Amino acid sequence: MYVLITLPDDPQRYPVAGKVAWITPARATGNRTQGVGIRFPKDEKSEQLKVKIEQILGSALSSDRPTQTI
Repeated sequence: MYVLITLPDDPQRYPVAGKVAWITPARATGNRTQGVGIRFPKDEKSEQLKVKIEQILGSALSSDRPTQTI
């Protein structure tokens, strides 16, 4: 899957050629939000983008709240 990711307060668009990791259809059981998870490739640019995303998420990464990530 090829996507262009835009981060908050950043006009740049980041291209990612990832793979579908999971799909949650509409009206899924367990009250899960509809969506698609993307597995980033193992390269330097993707790793740098991952770090930027984690910096934006900040303390939410260590929260006890459940997420829909793998």
